Amino acid sequence: MQDALKDIFGPMFESMLQGEMNSHLGYESNDHGAKSTDNRRNGYTNKKVKTSAGEVEIKVPRDRDSSFEP
Repeated sequence: MQDALKDIFGPMFESMLQGEMNSHLGYESNDHGAKSTDNRRNGYTNKKVKTSAGEVEIKVPRDRDSSFEP
């Protein structure tokens, strides 16, 4: 049961962070159109989140300016 919860929490957190990054930068991932900012996505950082189901490893998106603070 605990492993099932971990399998649900990780992708859920990552998708919420992607949504926050989209809002922060003002465009969706893989958008090839003109953008209003020079700041771009710049990979991920691995983090561990403590939950009631135990520690869950997630990938937190980064931006080039390091201004994204989830």
